[in-house]
Amino acid sequence: MELDCGGALYIYNNTYSDIKKEWQKSFFCQHSTACHKIIVSKDQAKWSGSGKVIYMLIGICDDNPAFCNVLQDILHRGNYVTERDTVMEFHGAKELLDSESPFKFDILFLDIQMPELSGVDLLRRYRSLFQDSRIVYTTAYTDYAAECYEYNAYRYLLKPIQENKLTELFRAVRKELVLEKTLRIRCESIEVVFQVGDIIYAEGYNKLTRIKTREETWISYIRLKDLKAMLPEKYFYQTHKSCIINMNAIKEIDRNKRWIIASDGSIVDISVRNKKDFLETYVQFLLKYK
Repeated sequence: MELDCGGALYIYNNTYSDIKKEWQKSFFCQHSTACHKIIVSKDQAKWSGSGKVIYMLIGICDDNPAFCNVLQDILHRGNYVTERDTVMEFHGAKELLDSESPFKFDILFLDIQMPELSGVDLLRRYRSLFQDSRIVYTTAYTDYAAECYEYNAYRYLLKPIQENKLTELFRAVRKELVLEKTLRIRCESIEVVFQVGDIIYAEGYNKLTRIKTREETWISYIRLKDLKAMLPEKYFYQTHKSCIINMNAIKEIDRNKRWIIASDGSIVDISVRNKKDFLETYVQFLLKYK
């Protein structure tokens, strides 16, 4: 049985009491309330046949409000988006750049011909802002295809957009997001599907790894080096031989660069050997992804 309770999906193979007893015996598991928190009804949980529920941030940037309305209608009427997905609309490149949008769209539908700044010019000048976005160019003309793909277009769709093209697009994106945004890891007697972005850091000790998320602390028999291989390298950094941190979760770095304060208040050490490389990597991360 699988549930999505906001932070992770849980798959049960044992009784709650047995699992909690095992966790309490673990050498560095301070507490665990997950056994209580995950008891929810079917109505309270978001279900999927595969147990892999991924929510998306979608942007539509087009100077024609009528097209934005039509695309919004198609996306919702055709169930391409769920009630938990977020769709943001912008009537031009300037409005997009002036907004408080995080720019980390999973999909950005981008018109090519717009006043002031075309879609191609937007990507040419500000590609680093949209580094993680799948750019789907929308246009009534075929002349720009080659130039769009030069700037890493994910798709090139002609207006009016055909729904079979959207079906293919969303099927591909959701499949990719499952691989990018979730990890399936066995923790004691439970198999947990983590949302990658919720992982703050992971610590290894002998054959055990403690995985700290925004909500819980988990213990797994996975080796730290194997977990590292599963995590996206652009977001995670190994500060020393026993610790990996999510760079999105870094709140503060000591002025002597000896330790990091994470978003949950935890302190993570930086080895002397890794100090210079960490700082260079983190600066690049801030420039590209923050």
